[in-house]
Amino acid sequence: MPPTVTSEQPTLVRLLPGSNFTFSCQYTGLPSPIVVWEHNSAAISVGGGVGIVTGANSSKLTVIEGTEERGGVYRCKATNSIGTSSVEFTVLSKSIHIPWKVAAIDSYL
Repeated sequence: MPPTVTSEQPTLVRLLPGSNFTFSCQYTGLPSPIVVWEHNSAAISVGGGVGIVTGANSSKLTVIEGTEERGGVYRCKATNSIGTSSVEFTVLSKSIHIPWKVAAIDSYL
């Protein structure tokens, strides 16, 4: 049975500088799949504020004190001999500035 990966979390989050974030995914498949986490298509290593806990049917990625460099696409990917499945999470880390036009207050009085 090829792997299936799901998550009940939002797939788009905004990162505030210095804040932590956690993503989790659930997976199935026979033979039991191997699960890896990726950030911007590169395998993630544990350490430096990054932790990964993988159980029998779920995996959790935690990032401590996120920085702008932690933004991007995170992927929980499960692979077995039959196939691959994944779920993606996008972290927005840059400030978005929206230009506002401010009218003179006395024009409304």
